[in-house]
Parts: sequence; structure tokens; C-alpha cells
Amino acid sequence: GKTGILTEATSAAFAAQMTALAMQPQRRQRMRASARKASNKYAIERTSQILAQHYQRLVDEARPRQHGLRFAWRRFWHTHTRN
Repeated sequence: GKTGILTEATSAAFAAQMTALAMQPQRRQRMRASARKASNKYAIERTSQILAQHYQRLVDEARPRQHGLRFAWRRFWHTHTRN
């Protein structure tokens, strides 16, 4: 793989992959660089910002709307029916 290794769920398969990786320093270097680059996608700063944007969108959508026919009618009614 580019950023990691998948093996069968046996200790022998895992040991074989780790042994092969230990013997290939250039492969380890490539995998480490790829994994570091891929991990930026999940950095706490980035994911926190995305989450905050989603929450802000939900808050904005939950605010009462102050446009549209219903609001205009209500404003008209309150403006013209007060003594």
C-alpha cells in the first residue's frame, strides 16, 4: 500500500509483512511520506474548522427568517393595526 499495509489476520502474515518492510528502507520512506501527507486531511485544525462551519450553518438555518410573504404580512399587519 501507499500509506500502510494490509495483511491476513494472522501473526505469521503480519510478521512476514513487517520483516519485508524492515528490509526495504526506501519503501518505508515512501510510505512514511505518503502517510504524513494523507494525515493532513484529518488534522485537528482542519476537522475542527469543518465541524464549526457545519454547526454555524445549522444555527443560521434555525434562526427565524425575516423575509418572505409570511414575514411581510406579519410586519404589515402589526404596522397598520396598532392604534
